[in-house]
Formats: sequence, structure tokens, C-alpha cells
Amino acid sequence: MLTAAHCVVDTTFGLPADPASVQVLSGTVSLTGFARRTDVAEIIVNSSYNRFTRDADIALLRLSRPINNTTILPVAEPADGDLANLNATILGWGSTDPMGTTFPTTLQQAEVTVLDNRACNRSFRRLNRITGNMICASSTPADVCRRDDGGPLVVLTDGQLKQAGITSFGNDCANRRFPAVFTRVSEFSRWIEQNTP
Repeated sequence: MLTAAHCVVDTTFGLPADPASVQVLSGTVSLTGFARRTDVAEIIVNSSYNRFTRDADIALLRLSRPINNTTILPVAEPADGDLANLNATILGWGSTDPMGTTFPTTLQQAEVTVLDNRACNRSFRRLNRITGNMICASSTPADVCRRDDGGPLVVLTDGQLKQAGITSFGNDCANRRFPAVFTRVSEFSRWIEQNTP
């Protein structure tokens, strides 16, 4: 299972969390519904992850057992190539208000547009450098917000849902001047293959 490294790494020392402290909930889109809990056996953080710049913000959660549920299907291989101007879907459990005080009980989704990295770099020029390991997307009024981190950015290409990104960071929620920044999953395809059975 993919997530953002910063979700499972200690911010002080940069060490991965104890896998025993992490569980994956599956089989529901509602926090009040039945969900299957699966323990995490191992947390694998990409060795290039930089907790200060959020470059290579990707980690794998190796589960203690497979999730056997016909309603849960994996996305196809990572989306690659030029994704600029494509429509994409973001999913998450993050705040539904810009102040970060209201959280949903059902999984949220919104449509966004993928931006080209040059345009994204212009927005973040004084804050963070957007690297080739990142991809940006934006939309108003809906966008990623606090606690959406680690969630997917998915595109429909060639008739298949493909994961293009992992929510990494932004500068405020649904701020037109600052798009959301995601880890570009296709840049880590080989690393994912090397670390999954």
C-alpha cells in the first residue's frame, strides 16, 4: 500500500514509525460503517526522502495479510508521461474547512486539474522547489486539505484508473495561488517493484 513518507516518519529524527502503531482500514467509505483492520508488518520509506523539502515523499506499507475483498481493487500501474491539463480525482479524509477544524465521516473526493511543473514552480518559488519527483494539481473550491496527506491522485488513462500521485503538501486549502503538491508515483515505479512481492 502506498502512502506519503511524512505520514509514517518521525518529524524530529526522520525515523519510520513502529509498524505496530499503524493499521490500515479497508472495506468502507464511512468511518461509522464496518471496516476491516489490517496490521502493518513493515514500513518501507524511500531512501531519497527529504523531510525538509518533501522530495521523494513516498513509503510502502507491507501488510501482515492480504486484503481479500472483491470491492477493493488495486489501481493499475502508475500513470506516466505528460499529465498536464488532465482531469484527476483526489480522495481523502481531510478537513472540509480551511481552518482545519471540521472532518468528514465519509471519504471525500474532488476533481482537480493537473498542472505543469513550471507553472507550479512559479507558485512555490519562495517556499519549496517543485522537483521532477512531484506533480501539482489544483481546483477551487475543492482541494486537498489538512489530513488528506498520503491519499491518492488518480487519473483515467487508456480506460484504466491509474495512480498519478500521493498527496504530499500545499500551502493552505483550496488556495488558488498555491496548488496541491503530490509525489509523482511514476518516478518510483522501479522502487515499488523492487519492494513488493
